[in-house]
Amino acid sequence: MFFGELIPTKRAVIDVNRVCNARCQMCYYTYDKDKWTKPRDIIKKELILAKKRGNTSTDFTGGEPTIHPEMPEIIKFSESIGLHTCIITNGLAIEKIKRIVDSGCREWLLSIHGYKEMQDQLFGVKGAWDRMQNTIEFLKANKCFVRVNCTLTRYNYKDLPYLAHYYLNHVNARIVNFINFNPHYQWGAVE
Repeated sequence: MFFGELIPTKRAVIDVNRVCNARCQMCYYTYDKDKWTKPRDIIKKELILAKKRGNTSTDFTGGEPTIHPEMPEIIKFSESIGLHTCIITNGLAIEKIKRIVDSGCREWLLSIHGYKEMQDQLFGVKGAWDRMQNTIEFLKANKCFVRVNCTLTRYNYKDLPYLAHYYLNHVNARIVNFINFNPHYQWGAVE
């Protein structure tokens, strides 16, 4: 029974960059001009603080965390201090994803917002759907724990029945988050 007491999550969230290899239509940072990558030493300090707070795992987010040049080393460090790791990703950088899995990251939160060509359109990347398929097959072959994020928009709502079936029967997602798009950050300045 819930009596209004908030229970802190055991998951830390580390924002590692604001660079990306996609141009998603519904990205929170679409209108943000800042492009930065957090140094590994700063991330390590954040991980140590998370561990001291009692966190048991961390989600790495961005931009696109897989393209952070030191992500494999960051994963190894996080796992070495007892913080289970998860990467939130668009799944486009399969070779980098392979190195991150080899570094010890076994949990992945995939951004799959559209079915087939709608994924390409929403990501602004030709071939995004096919690249995600390669990522999914690799993660499944390596027995990784896979979750899915799907942002609900006027562009993909017709895909939702196909996506739901796909998440269950192909991706084998353990958890699916349907996210109602809520523009913030620089979106408020857009006419």
